[in-house]
Amino acid sequence: KTRAMAPTEASAGPADSVSKMNVLEEGYDALFGHSETTHSLGLLVITCLAIVIRQGIAANPYSGMNEPPMFGDFEAQRHWMEITINLPIQDWYRQTADNDLQYWGLDYPPLTAYVSYLFGKIAEVFVPDLVALGESRGHESPEGKLFMRLSVQICDILIFFPAALLVACVSHRCSERKLERTKRAVTYMFLLLNPAFTLIDHGHFQYNCVAHGLSLAAAAMICARSSSYLLEGLGSCLFCLALLFKQMSLYYALAFFSFLLGRSLTFEPTYFRKLLRLACLGFSVISTFAIVLSPFLSPIEQLGHVVHRVFPVKRGIFEDKVANFWCATNLVIKWKEILSEKSDGSQPAVKVCAVLTLIGLLPFVIRAALFTRKQQTTDLLMTMGQCGLVFFLFSFQVHEKSILLPLLPFSALFVQAPLLVTTGSIVANATMFYLLRKDGLTIIYVVFQLSLTFIGMLYAVSSEFLVDCQALSWLCSRNLADIAIRTWFMISVGGVILAHVVDGAIDMFFRSRDVQLHLLFKKYPDIGAYMFVLIGAGFLMVVWSVMYLHSLVVCVKWLSSRKTKQKTA
Repeated sequence: KTRAMAPTEASAGPADSVSKMNVLEEGYDALFGHSETTHSLGLLVITCLAIVIRQGIAANPYSGMNEPPMFGDFEAQRHWMEITINLPIQDWYRQTADNDLQYWGLDYPPLTAYVSYLFGKIAEVFVPDLVALGESRGHESPEGKLFMRLSVQICDILIFFPAALLVACVSHRCSERKLERTKRAVTYMFLLLNPAFTLIDHGHFQYNCVAHGLSLAAAAMICARSSSYLLEGLGSCLFCLALLFKQMSLYYALAFFSFLLGRSLTFEPTYFRKLLRLACLGFSVISTFAIVLSPFLSPIEQLGHVVHRVFPVKRGIFEDKVANFWCATNLVIKWKEILSEKSDGSQPAVKVCAVLTLIGLLPFVIRAALFTRKQQTTDLLMTMGQCGLVFFLFSFQVHEKSILLPLLPFSALFVQAPLLVTTGSIVANATMFYLLRKDGLTIIYVVFQLSLTFIGMLYAVSSEFLVDCQALSWLCSRNLADIAIRTWFMISVGGVILAHVVDGAIDMFFRSRDVQLHLLFKKYPDIGAYMFVLIGAGFLMVVWSVMYLHSLVVCVKWLSSRKTKQKTA
C-alpha cells in the first residue's frame, strides 16, 4: 500500500530535500536545533558572524589602493558617484568635458548608476570631498574609505542577506520541521560565508551583492508556488533588476527563460491560458525595463550611448588570466591573433564565442524546459549554475571575477552536494588568487582556503553519501560516484596546492638564483599565473563535460521515448 503524501512532501521534489543530516547540519542541530527559538538564535548568530567577517575584510587594502593614476575598482565606484550627482543624466554615459570615459567611464547598466547617485547624494552630506567634481580623483581619506566600505555592507545586508535566507527557505520544504530548518540554516550560512563573494565585494571592492541578491530572490519567488502568476511576475521583475544592475546577470537569462517557458506551456490546460501566462511574464519584463530605462529614452540616442558602454566589443576575447577555455588554450592556439578585429571593423571573436556558448548551453536549457513538471528550486538553481558555467568558459570578454556567477547558484545547493560545492569554491578562489594578491589580500585568502579545505576534509572522511548523484547515475553506481567525488576533491585540492608551490618557488628561487631561468621567466612572466588558469579551467571543463553529457543523455532518452509512444499509438 502507498500512503498519502503530506502537502509539504508533495510540494518538495526529491532533489529539494535530503533524508538525513550531513556533518555541518549535525553540528548546527546540536547547537541550535532544539526549538524554533534556538533556531532563530542560530540564524542571528550566522548573520552577526557574517557581518563581523565583512568588517574584518574591509579593514584590509582594496583594488588600486595608492596606485595612481588609474587606481582600481574602488576608485571606479567612487568616480561613478561623483559623475552621477554632478552631471545631468544625459551625460552619464557619453564623453563630455567633465566626463572622460577613459577614466573609469560608467560601463554598468542604469540601475548601478541610480545606486551610485543615491550613495553619492549621501556622501555629499557626510563626506563632500569624496564626490567633488574633478577634484576627488584618487580620494583615499579615512572618512571616504569608511563611507565606501559601509555602502557595500549596507547593500549586502539589505539585499543579499534576505535573498539568501529566502532561497534557503524555498529550497528546503520537507515533512520533518527540525530537518527542514537545519538545512535552511546551513544553506543560509554557506551563502553568507562563502569566501569568494566576501573577498571580492568587501576586499577587492565591488557591489556584486546587489545583482546576486536580486538573482537569488528572483529564483525563490518564481519557485515559491508554481501556480502563482503574481510571484512569477515579481520574480521576473527582480531578475530584470539584476540584469539592469549588472549586465553579467545575462549568464542566467536562458535558465530563467527556459524554466518559465516550460512551466507556462506545461501547467496551463488551454492555449489561451498558456498565452495569458506568457503575456503576463512579458508584461512584467517589458514594464521593468521601460521604467528603469525611461530617463534614457528621450532622445533615443541616449539609449545608444548606454548600450555602447554596457556592451563593449573591442576589449578582446578575454582579459588578464581568466580560468576559461579561451585563456587556457591560448597557450597553444593564439586566439587573440586568430580572432582579432578585421579591417572592416567586424569582430569574429564575438560570433565564434556566441556559437560555442550556444552549443554548450543547449542540453541544459532544453532539459529545463522539457521537465518542468519535476522542477523545483533546486532545478532552477542547477540550470542557473550550468548556464553561468558555460558563459564563463566560452563566452566573449570574460573577467576572472565572473567565476562568481556560476558559483552563486551552486553555493545555494551546498546541502545537496556539500563536497562538490566546497571543492568548486576552493578552485574558484584559486582562480582569483593573482587578483587578490595584487590587492594585498593574500593572508585572508589563505585563511579562507584552509577553512574550506577543513570543511571539505570533514565530508571527505565521513561515511555518508555526499550527493544526490543524478548527474552520475547514468555513468556509474552510487557507490562509485561517491568515491569519484571524494577522489575529485583530493585531486582538486592537490592541484591548487601544487599551483601555489610552483608559483612560490618561481618567486623565491628561480628568478633570482639562476641566470638562465631568470631570463626564461623574464620572457614568460606569467608562468605562475597560468598554473592557476590551467587547474581552474581543467576543473571547470571536467564538471561541465559531466553535466553536459548527463543532460544530453536525458534529452535523447526523452526523444526516444516520444518516438516509441508515437509508433505505439
